[in-house]
Amino acid sequence: MSLLFRTHEEFEIFCGQLFHLACDRLKIRGLSFKIMTGRQKPVKSINNITLGYTSLKTGAVTIDVYTPKNRKPKSFASILRTIAHEIAHHQKKPYRQFYRGRWIIRKHYPAFYHRVNKNITQLKKDVILGQYFNTPNKKRELLTTDASAGFLDSSSDKRLGKD
Repeated sequence: MSLLFRTHEEFEIFCGQLFHLACDRLKIRGLSFKIMTGRQKPVKSINNITLGYTSLKTGAVTIDVYTPKNRKPKSFASILRTIAHEIAHHQKKPYRQFYRGRWIIRKHYPAFYHRVNKNITQLKKDVILGQYFNTPNKKRELLTTDASAGFLDSSSDKRLGKD
């Protein structure tokens, strides 16, 4: 656990704040954020795991913010990349295509991944969110303490021991 977050709940709250800030920077409205809660035990094989999913009807984006094997908090860069991917599903919606004699739904296609890469580039260029990409762990913790002051509301500040 990072020095900034004493509990997993504080880490999850901060991830939600990162999600809403990323949505704001990517100019996406009407999405809600959830933490994936189904996986409590470590997985044995990480070949086929779900990092996140989204509902196009309700706008709910669910992301797993813990590593699959050890269930430790993921890096913020990894979380932001997953957020960019899930937001791209709302920007480039899936479509049906007749392929080899049957109808298929195209969820991941070249234009979609181009949109994901554009989202990640936009997040990297952002002053606040860009600091979480390609920083060593020590620097990331220091940057988190500086950036979290602007995200947290007054009720969260009291819970974190700030006056």
